[in-house]
Amino acid sequence: MPESHDPVASPAALHSLTPLPRELSGFVAALAQRYALERELGRGGMATVYLARDLKHDRRVALKVLNPELGAVLGVERFLAEIKVTANLQHPNLLPLFDSGEAAGLLFYVMPYVEGESLRARLERDKQLPVDEAIHIATAVASALDYAHRHHVIHRDLKPENILLHEGQPLVADFGIALAVSNAGGARITQTGLSLGTPQYMSPEQATGDRVINARTDIYSLGAVTYEMLVGDPPHVASTSQAVIAKVLTERPSAIRTSRPSAPEHVDAAVQRALEKLPADRFASAHEFADALTGKVVVSASRATHAASTSGDPLAARVLRGVPWVVAAAATVTAAIVWRAGDTDSSASALPVTRSTIAVPGSLRGPLARQIGVSPDGRTIAFIAGPTPGPQQIYVRRSDELESRALDGTEGATAITFSPNGESIGFVRRDSLLRIPVAGGRPMLVLGRGYSPHAPYWGSDDRILFARAGISASACYRVPAAGGPVDTLIKPAAGENCRFPELLPDGDGILYTLFRGNNEFEVRVLEVPERSDRLLVAPGRRAHYVTPGFILYQPDYSSVAAVPFDLRRKRLTGTPVPVLQDADQLEVSQTGTAIYRVPVEELARLFVTDGRSAPQQLPLPASAFRSVRFSPDGRRIVYGWGTPGTMVASGNISVADLALGSTASILPEGWVGADPFWSLDGSRITFLSRRAGTLEGDGFVVSADGGGPPRQLFKDSSVDAPQAWLPDGRMMARGDARRPGAQGSDLFVLSFLGDSVIVIPYLRADWNEDEPRPSPDGKWIAFRSSEAGRNEVYVRPFPDPSTGKWQISENGGHDPVWSRDGNTLYYWERQQLRAAHLQTRPTFSIVRRETVLTDSLYARSCCFPNYDVHPDGKRFIMARSVTARVAPEFTVVTNWFEELKARMTKRAQ
Repeated sequence: MPESHDPVASPAALHSLTPLPRELSGFVAALAQRYALERELGRGGMATVYLARDLKHDRRVALKVLNPELGAVLGVERFLAEIKVTANLQHPNLLPLFDSGEAAGLLFYVMPYVEGESLRARLERDKQLPVDEAIHIATAVASALDYAHRHHVIHRDLKPENILLHEGQPLVADFGIALAVSNAGGARITQTGLSLGTPQYMSPEQATGDRVINARTDIYSLGAVTYEMLVGDPPHVASTSQAVIAKVLTERPSAIRTSRPSAPEHVDAAVQRALEKLPADRFASAHEFADALTGKVVVSASRATHAASTSGDPLAARVLRGVPWVVAAAATVTAAIVWRAGDTDSSASALPVTRSTIAVPGSLRGPLARQIGVSPDGRTIAFIAGPTPGPQQIYVRRSDELESRALDGTEGATAITFSPNGESIGFVRRDSLLRIPVAGGRPMLVLGRGYSPHAPYWGSDDRILFARAGISASACYRVPAAGGPVDTLIKPAAGENCRFPELLPDGDGILYTLFRGNNEFEVRVLEVPERSDRLLVAPGRRAHYVTPGFILYQPDYSSVAAVPFDLRRKRLTGTPVPVLQDADQLEVSQTGTAIYRVPVEELARLFVTDGRSAPQQLPLPASAFRSVRFSPDGRRIVYGWGTPGTMVASGNISVADLALGSTASILPEGWVGADPFWSLDGSRITFLSRRAGTLEGDGFVVSADGGGPPRQLFKDSSVDAPQAWLPDGRMMARGDARRPGAQGSDLFVLSFLGDSVIVIPYLRADWNEDEPRPSPDGKWIAFRSSEAGRNEVYVRPFPDPSTGKWQISENGGHDPVWSRDGNTLYYWERQQLRAAHLQTRPTFSIVRRETVLTDSLYARSCCFPNYDVHPDGKRFIMARSVTARVAPEFTVVTNWFEELKARMTKRAQ
């Protein structure tokens, strides 16, 4: 009898269960110490499924009993030996095998009981699925098939009944069971009248009884399932099984777009290829089928090329009239074919490389750690920008649009990644990972608070890879794009950090950046499932594989290099070649559309002002200043300076004597540092350094006169950076928030006892606290916090912060600095330097607030105030930008692979 809808995944099926048959009494008794059978869930031609309780682990399971006549011809030992292959399969989209065996003459196997429904139940209810969801299910199943095929296991009976839907994530059940039955029973299977396979999803070679069954058989079945998800019926429908098989062997299914015009052409073509009669005409692997479904591979009559086609697409006509970056997809197909054919000197067929710019509404903030992106087909770009002040959000722009549009619901986004089909965007907001359709809609939570995701990457297996934010967070992780359990992918050694993980197209490797102390970074590849980890290139970071066979990476902070890479062997096959200079970050689609930003160096100069007259420039060279401070007596200033964006890596620290007009670096040769501040008596400078293999966050102290080597104050992985001295000799510091649900950083107190350091938490919360500034008497701590959903300046008592809290700023605030008498707290609120006049006795209160000065050129630093108030309370020193304010924009390049190919070929000659 044909197998009914598989109720293993359906809670509703529990309402219609029948009592266990009396003939199972011996079987039930034999398993009484291991499993308690509760109800029958369903039955088919091969097995009957029961809901049971695993007594040892106290969990519900699906226990499947092979039909007695089938078990009789298989033989116990043979079947159990064959099913061991299935037990070794481990994949997120495969339902695992818990147990198997024989009891009272019956063969059985045990799998998890899944709360959810089968794909069959879903299709019976909805008939057709949304295109996005159908592709998601099909690509996830393809990932499972590809994994199993690489382990030499074929399913043989893939159908909607065997695909369970658990919280949006498909799980393939009964993997390898049909194969185990076939191998165990051999020719005797025909005695049972059982056909291994279901006619509507059975490949032609199965229908004709061909014993040569391989991966292409499962690809046919998945093509048939995908067809049904989109059309509402299997490719071949008839009143009897014999009639279905006749159609499978002789008829070609109608095109999907005939009955489902909304289905993309590349999806229709991919399914048609999967349903080819001859196995050799289908995809060679399930991975290739997934690539075709998501548009990474374009399918023609009998060949596939890595590209994005606009042939026959009305969008193409609009695209070619639109923005220059789409010189466009149809032409890119030709370029990809030429490259894949190995034509390295074919100028006649080379396509033009075009460059255009995309203006950014508002501003960009912070280093670009996947704040820009391009869809795999190259038709859509996205970036994070927004007004200043105000929240930033995701903007998207298709190649046929003249304006970028804000994506509602993404306010506060800090990093983005496109889905493999280009129709959704994953993004980080605060401490969470979310996803949203490019067309707009409500964001869906993928990963809640607790991991602080950094630079996510949406892999072709529909899982999102990410590192953890925070300098001392070391591992890289993976989570299903639909939400689910988090896997630890890479766990580096102590003192090392995993960054920018990216799944390679074949699914067998992960590119990532390994960071060490002293600003050392290198590109590595982790082979899966062998777990073989290997260095590829150093120094290098932010690696990205592109289909012509190259790894792109950044050898430094502002350029991009390429190196040939053998994807199959996971080996470099050539030497690196510089391909872009002055590129803040490069993102490339699989069709050769590239997007990057040319960084504008925000150089600044130091000025002294009283807030009333024009600022007076100090005679110091323009630089990227960071953390400028008056000495306690007001005669000198200390400041960090260096290349924009690389202060900790390559910065220096100098002291300038304002009376003498002299300046001197205080760090010995070979040292780098940033974020300096004075000791209370003005004799020493504390700073942050990465020298000699140390991690960022290590604090050093050096004589303010530059005499003698720096001395290390502490080295603690929980502390990111020293911030300020307390009057009692302790120190305030900022640290990475590692607690579940916490975001960004917490505040700590460091107590120094001889050579040891005690780290004491001061303020820990589920948001970001930063810039702690003790009052001169040490009784109050001013700090910046994101508690209100935006940065504001607060004050809490010291040493016990729980006894009070006062919000100082009113419209967003940062960079708190105390006056020397402790009666005034200065801070920046938008483009205004504000002063809050305080009363601290007998209780704390805000007397009044006033604007001291307005300056749109204040060059804010990331982590420390870039200004200070003189001890006389009348003058201020600040870093002011002297770089012409240029509206930020991105460079978009079409057919960039042509340029890349030319550069690599020239180097090879």
